[in-house]
Amino acid sequence: MIEIHDLRLARHYSGLGVSDEPQFSWRYAASGDNPSGWVQTSYDIEIERPSGSGQVTVFRITSSTSFSEPWPDRPLVSRERAAFRVRAHGRIQSTAGSRSLNSTPWSEWVQIEAALLARSDWTASFITSSLSPATAAGEDGLRPIRLRRAFSVDAQVSPVKARLYITALGLYVAYLNGHRIGDGHMTPGYTSYHHRIQYQVYDVTAMLVSGSENILAIEVAEGWYAGQIAWDEHSKCLYGEELGVLAQLEIFDEEGKPPSLRLCSDQTWESKLSPILASGIWAGEFYDRRLETPDWNRNVRSDLEPWQPVKLMTFPSAKLVASSAPPVKVIETVQPVRIFCSSSGKTLVDFGQNLVGRIHIHRLKKPLGHRLQIRHAEVLEDGELAVRPLRRAKATDTVIFGEDDGLVDWSVHFTYHGFRFVEFDGWSAEDTTDPLTVSAVSALVMHTDMDRTGYFECSNSLLNRLHQNVVWSMRGNFFSIPTDCPQRDERMGWTGDIQVFSPTASFLYDCDSMLANWMKDVIYDQKDTNGVVPFVVPNCLSKWKWPVLAQAIWDDVVILLPWILYQYFGDLETLRQSYSGMQDYLDTAIPRGEDGLWDPNVWQLGDWLDPNAPPQEPGLARTDGTLVADEYLVYVTGVMAKIADILGHADDCTRYRHSHDRLTQAFQDKYMAPSGLIVGDSQTSLALALNFSLYGASDPAATGSDARNVCKKRANAADRLARLVRYAKFRVSTGFAGTPAVLHALSSTSHLQIAYRMLLEEECPSWLYAVKMGGTTVWERWDSMLPDGSVNPGMMTSFNHYALGAVANWLHTVVGGLRPQAEHPGWRKFIVQPRPGGTVTSAQVEFKSPCGLIRCAWRVLDEEAGQVFHMELTVPPNSNALVILPHGKPSEARTFKLNTGAEIPAIGFGTWQDAEAQENAVAEAIKAGYRHIDTARVYGTENAVGKAINKSGVPREELFITTKLWNNKHHPDDVAQALQDSLNDLDLEYVDLYLMHWPVAWKRGDELFPKENGKPAVIDVDFVDTYKAMEKLLSTGKVKAIGVSNFSKAEMEHLLKNTSVVPAAHQLEGHPWLQQRSFVDWHKEKGIHVTHYSPFGNQNELYSREGTIGKLIDDPVLVEIGKKYNKSSCLGCHAGPFGASQVQDSLENQGQLGRRLQAKRGRYAEDSWNRQETSFQ
Repeated sequence: MIEIHDLRLARHYSGLGVSDEPQFSWRYAASGDNPSGWVQTSYDIEIERPSGSGQVTVFRITSSTSFSEPWPDRPLVSRERAAFRVRAHGRIQSTAGSRSLNSTPWSEWVQIEAALLARSDWTASFITSSLSPATAAGEDGLRPIRLRRAFSVDAQVSPVKARLYITALGLYVAYLNGHRIGDGHMTPGYTSYHHRIQYQVYDVTAMLVSGSENILAIEVAEGWYAGQIAWDEHSKCLYGEELGVLAQLEIFDEEGKPPSLRLCSDQTWESKLSPILASGIWAGEFYDRRLETPDWNRNVRSDLEPWQPVKLMTFPSAKLVASSAPPVKVIETVQPVRIFCSSSGKTLVDFGQNLVGRIHIHRLKKPLGHRLQIRHAEVLEDGELAVRPLRRAKATDTVIFGEDDGLVDWSVHFTYHGFRFVEFDGWSAEDTTDPLTVSAVSALVMHTDMDRTGYFECSNSLLNRLHQNVVWSMRGNFFSIPTDCPQRDERMGWTGDIQVFSPTASFLYDCDSMLANWMKDVIYDQKDTNGVVPFVVPNCLSKWKWPVLAQAIWDDVVILLPWILYQYFGDLETLRQSYSGMQDYLDTAIPRGEDGLWDPNVWQLGDWLDPNAPPQEPGLARTDGTLVADEYLVYVTGVMAKIADILGHADDCTRYRHSHDRLTQAFQDKYMAPSGLIVGDSQTSLALALNFSLYGASDPAATGSDARNVCKKRANAADRLARLVRYAKFRVSTGFAGTPAVLHALSSTSHLQIAYRMLLEEECPSWLYAVKMGGTTVWERWDSMLPDGSVNPGMMTSFNHYALGAVANWLHTVVGGLRPQAEHPGWRKFIVQPRPGGTVTSAQVEFKSPCGLIRCAWRVLDEEAGQVFHMELTVPPNSNALVILPHGKPSEARTFKLNTGAEIPAIGFGTWQDAEAQENAVAEAIKAGYRHIDTARVYGTENAVGKAINKSGVPREELFITTKLWNNKHHPDDVAQALQDSLNDLDLEYVDLYLMHWPVAWKRGDELFPKENGKPAVIDVDFVDTYKAMEKLLSTGKVKAIGVSNFSKAEMEHLLKNTSVVPAAHQLEGHPWLQQRSFVDWHKEKGIHVTHYSPFGNQNELYSREGTIGKLIDDPVLVEIGKKYNKSSCLGCHAGPFGASQVQDSLENQGQLGRRLQAKRGRYAEDSWNRQETSFQ
């Protein structure tokens, strides 16, 4: 049964505070009897307004998608509550047609409530402490403040709903009657505060106390709004010099009526300085418990010192918006793995994992005035905390103990740290009271609250650890915004990092709402800089020290991140909202030379952190920065054309396509040699050129010499890239730009094993070096820690930087085999193509796609007859997978060696029938992994085969092409021209195997079937003379090998006796009904390879005078054996075990192509052929 699962709002983490027209999504889950091929045709959405009223409206929507569906009803108004549920209708699609299926059951109800949608809905004011900023200022910034307001709820009233709408100029923690409101941290989150300030909505109904005094209390610290968040004096109080709060509590006695009580932040509140003397993102928190007032947020009479009045603030001009992105939360708790003393006597705690969050102390009592200092770091150096990589970040929390019961379930409130190791000064394992133990302290792991969607595991434990490191680095750096690092004096939203990492991120977590929210700030901040995307967003860098300069890779985030969100999540809305920013960047912000490429005088970050660059000069990469910028420019222009097309901007689409063509040509003229090699000759330049399709014309219909030239250039570049990797001893020579590209470039151009070898390298620089060195996150540098255990001397040495972890995308798409298709966003259609290699013998990847769970698990098994590839695949309803099974040589049985030394694939694709359909059929066969394509002059398919080959993009040398000389060209004078005619139609320079189709000569001329008196017009030409003419073709290079087809044993013996070149191959009919074992063995003795055609038996009436004898696959013996081995009878026909390759019949069904290609020569095949030999005899 198919059910709707996980009905939710799109790009909104909560049902509270939604927009007036919220979009919604759901996934499908299947259980029990699950019909394959089910597709959605429409759905019903039932909306109840107001929620709980019983007043429902049902809308029937014709749609095939289940994500980001538009709200069908009239817009919601502020505070309005509604509920909705969905059921879907669909049909089953199969090769036999389609049939209807009953509707899915109704989903569960989802409750939603609109935000305050207009500025007029707010009656609250921003308030702050009445103390002057100078009084409130501490040594390390603005001192946090506390604000509160007491109110009463009538004892006769039982509120049906209470909502708190709240935000802060700074970071806030809110309490109602002493209880913390919400489980989010670092709220309201980090945005470009000049443009957007987020507010949160909380349901506080259950926290109210009727008939008693209630207290709404709020504590505010500087956070990102007013704290030190960049490297110079201008970055303090970047957005404002005073902390403030906006709060509006609305209590409703009756649904649908105005609130009975509205408590707003105004001049009636009171304020006080917090006992937290300082709290900075970089510095840490300083908490003096001697100044603490117990129950300050629960009882207004608990404080002996008077509170001060508040001051009204000017309402900011920034847009006030309900938060849509999920907040930062405590996601996990980690216990220490050991407590020990350093060589200097310091007490250190090792949590065993580099993480991001806070220390949590369960209980600790110390004397009045005792100072506890907690310092954080990621690694040790010489047995002590390595704090140099933190630069100016103190990353230190301090507590001064008071006279109370000490710390109970305590952690800091307004900061966070990146750490694995913690140094405690003032608390040790030797303390007689409350000693430091592994159960007394823990680490709270914090990050933006996203659903985990992607998982990967394989047979290599080091790769598994690498993948875990990538996950941990993403978790630690998705902290309200996508940051570069979580520990030192930075923690900024660097645009280049997330641009290269976004495909990996979008697989691992459902990060659409967070990144879509961040993209809004990208567009806002870009408007301040005339279309140039700032290096970091929100833009906190000083314009004096970091002038805004257009930068490839970093600025390209405005195009490429929405493009990824569209592919992975079907997020069309972010494409629309970002389109103007994309145009501003591409059309006006990029400084260009006369050729339309980047102005070479513009400095570029380029392939940042190339391992060949000096530690203090990470921008001095081997690959020229302008070259990298130009490669990206060509690529993003092509992507922009696709986006314009998707959004319906036809004129823009045409303009960007033409621009892409011009830039491609300009790039080739500037950087590319005629051979296809790239100026600079580096891994990065070649990998980007290959991945970004910089070698070919964009015209998909390009054929002939142009297409051949493209293939040759790509092949040369790929070979050169592989050589560079080998010369580097398989070590990495790429930085930010090249690292995500290099393995993909290798694996997509016939160098899969080189890619695996590079991935599995353990010496520095490599992905596994950090793993072998004990790293538990991805490092900023390949050698952040040197082999001797010392920290890299460079100023930029983070141990938690996800950018180089973009390699996980290769693990997901190539090793695991799951790949989205841009033409079918949201994984409606996707590619499954696992590619085993290296020492990896199994892998499993799971992805909770927008449609539902996708799972692919494969393993390579050793059996008596060779290696067998076994795969299990789960495809969710309303989603389709194009399955491409591995090809190549997983075992020796996959190819056979000819007597010329060349290798012929064990399975070939025949093109005998239906000439009109062959171009598509051959194209699909090549996609499915076939590398031997068999045609013939008489088939009339050579032209179609040639077109499919040229369009495939597969290098010519990877393909094995066979064609055949027809009977009307047997005269020795006609043989050379016959070959040339075939080559012309095939649009190839050579064929791998040229066969004499039959040992009989017909009348010369262009007529394929000449007749005399109703019979074939046979002429007196000995096939020996024809073959001798074929021998002469070998010296021309237009054929690599020659052979024959359909010869008898006597004819073969006559040929061998009278010619000098032993045929490389003999193609003849072969299947369980016509095995000719002794004849096959005779060929082996002569060194002649046998290829079988018609593996299903010959059903052609030309060769069956009395009609067909039935279908071989229906033979009861084959069917019986198939059941025994749990295989289809077809595969027994394919898998002949006698050393012969096969040419299979043409089929358009992709699944059959894959299954046929993977037919194995094992016990099943032997049983099929042996039993059939006995049966048929």
